[in-house]
Amino acid sequence: MTNKHFVLTIDPTHTWDKLALRDPLNHEQADLAKLAAVAVGSHPGRYLIAVSVQVSIVEAVPQPEPAETDQTVETIPSAA
Repeated sequence: MTNKHFVLTIDPTHTWDKLALRDPLNHEQADLAKLAAVAVGSHPGRYLIAVSVQVSIVEAVPQPEPAETDQTVETIPSAA
């Protein structure tokens, strides 16, 4: 059994990368097929495998809300 940690990013503002599962050390995208291959010994062949996923939140960092911009324009009097 292999235990691995990943960073899950949920960002609804990115249509192409709403959900990203990445390695916390090198930020590479998770390759679950490689993890499964390691589990079966990487021997050539086809395997029917069962995969169990157990998710435990170790740390949560919420996405910051977009800051409201102040549209007030301040006029500075000239020193003429």
